Amino acid sequence: MREQLRRATVELIDKRAWGSQARRTSSRQRQALVGWLDTIRRIGKGHGIRVSLLRGEAARKMSDCRGAVPVWVMPLSRVVENFDPRTTRFDVVIIDEASQSDVLALVALYLGKTVLVVGDHEQVSPSAVGQDLGVIQNLIYQYLRGIPNSDLYDGQISIYDLARQSFGGTTCLVEHFRCVPEIIQFSNMVSYDGRIKPLRDASRVHLRPHTLAHRVSGSSRDGKINRQEALTVASLVAAAIEQPEYKKNDAGQPLSFGVVSLVGDEQAIEIDNLIRAHVSLFLFLWWTRPSMGRFPCEIRNSLSSDLMSPPAGRGIRCGLSTR
Repeated sequence: MREQLRRATVELIDKRAWGSQARRTSSRQRQALVGWLDTIRRIGKGHGIRVSLLRGEAARKMSDCRGAVPVWVMPLSRVVENFDPRTTRFDVVIIDEASQSDVLALVALYLGKTVLVVGDHEQVSPSAVGQDLGVIQNLIYQYLRGIPNSDLYDGQISIYDLARQSFGGTTCLVEHFRCVPEIIQFSNMVSYDGRIKPLRDASRVHLRPHTLAHRVSGSSRDGKINRQEALTVASLVAAAIEQPEYKKNDAGQPLSFGVVSLVGDEQAIEIDNLIRAHVSLFLFLWWTRPSMGRFPCEIRNSLSSDLMSPPAGRGIRCGLSTR
């Protein structure tokens, strides 16, 4: 009965909120909103002769329909395309995952009367891949004279770091709902001085060993490729795929596999080729020289291989990391 009452209350709040919003929305705003949605669909992946024209038209429609939606949630690229900073002001702007957003997120700060920056300086920072640091330094010298800490305004500083330097007043959220204590405890000790309070009930989660060590007997190096280890890793993946325990996770979702090469692309490609030759249907993901920014958290199982060169006559280890 209590659950039914909760659901009915939620549904009532939802319908009354949308009903009130519909009454406040004028026919012009509604027409502009539908036109904006259709224009965004036309833009698609951003290819075609008319893309620049359609983006300009979408921005013009946005000026008419912005008030029809009380809360807009969109990536930074869509914000830049659709909102004119000369005329647009939101009461509150929230920048999520700010520790992974570079200085281009400053445009979002400009759009808000009040800004809430959500991030974590202990997490991954922007990587500035493909940026010419010499060009960036010249731009800093030309346009940012007199700006505090202007030398840090490159592609590797996050908008969270800038906010922390400029405004201070950070609030640390210590309650953690996603991971059980055994999972978050390492980060809690290393980065957060034990302040994080994991609240997920571990008794409802079936915990498995985090890493299973497997020793590869001997090694066979050919340039940057260790063929003996590549064959062992590919064999472990192929064998695991055949096991019913690896078909689905506890939530009934399909499991996926990933291989991390700590040396270079050549070893990862060798493992990839071996698996493709022996496994007919699979989704195989691999990375080289991994950073936490490149390794997605949605992988259910990852096969991690230690590719350090072993001493002569000794084996090497690879680990099957379960998650």
